[in-house]
Amino acid sequence: DVDVERAPPAGLPGPASLALTWRTTTTLARPLTVFVQALDADGSVIWQADRQPQEGLAPTSTWLPLEAVADVYEVELPDGWTQLIVGLYDAGSGERAALAAGSDFLELTPYLEDVSATGRR
Repeated sequence: DVDVERAPPAGLPGPASLALTWRTTTTLARPLTVFVQALDADGSVIWQADRQPQEGLAPTSTWLPLEAVADVYEVELPDGWTQLIVGLYDAGSGERAALAAGSDFLELTPYLEDVSATGRR
């Protein structure tokens, strides 16, 4: 389960700050890596950041069920982005983890302030 706090204006290319809160309903056996990706209109990745939660200070394997784990990401949105997504994956296998809704990513675009259907690039 991922909660997203609204970020500063992100309708134009440039930096944005994302405040995420992660929660799991079960103990996670292995550490997972967070990915944040900006996609273009074709769905191709045009910017990506991968890291451990809280810069490695909160590995997912240490999370307790229903514990809220806050995590902030600085995102550099490039020209041409239309979608921003986040998810978790196993760095060893590359396999993405399923999120609460069953998908392997959450679209963050609707949570960004000042992004309109015509304002997205």
